[in-house]
Amino acid sequence: MEEILYNHLEICTFLYNGNTKAAIHSLKEKAELLEKEGNLQLKTIYLYSLNISIYNYILINEKVSLHKCCHENEHIIRKTLSSNNFLEVGEKIVLSYGYCSEYMVEKYKNKHVKNAIAYIRTHLDEPLTLDCVCGNININRCYLSDIFKKQVNCSFKQYILKQRIALAKKLLKNSQLPIHLIAEKCGFANDSYFCTCFKKETGISPCRYRNERNL
Repeated sequence: MEEILYNHLEICTFLYNGNTKAAIHSLKEKAELLEKEGNLQLKTIYLYSLNISIYNYILINEKVSLHKCCHENEHIIRKTLSSNNFLEVGEKIVLSYGYCSEYMVEKYKNKHVKNAIAYIRTHLDEPLTLDCVCGNININRCYLSDIFKKQVNCSFKQYILKQRIALAKKLLKNSQLPIHLIAEKCGFANDSYFCTCFKKETGISPCRYRNERNL
């Protein structure tokens, strides 16, 4: 039970990388386990722990304090949590930090680059192409390709791969998910292609990376 109540690394990792959908899915899996207990006190402990864990994760990794968001979430837990709305309150907490994710792209000056990066970060588990992203943010593909490379210092395709590999590293280190699920959550077509890309980028296989980090 302690593992369920206090280990939020998977949700934090997904959320930090902009994959709010995967974070919510992970939350629902935890919620199912806690619903079986039917204990409001345990649910309360879980949500307070989740809130402060996400806050600290972002603070450590980005040196950004979302204290207002954290404080508002504590108020929501204290004032609205009941035995019947645990998942709803949990989703509000996760989404509140998801809505704050724009702080991660503020360093880029061009609004279209910001929009593209925000879209990429929230859809890493899906097929992503330049045409797809341009269509969703309503921008010319040639213009975005050019300005993206100038501001981000790598091509659109390279950026997506780097983000997927970065997310994979965190999941390999901080979760016990099998390789094929990590490949899926990071947007790779299959685990074989994931392993090929991962080894090309890091020089070692995903399994070796996980083993070396967990020594």
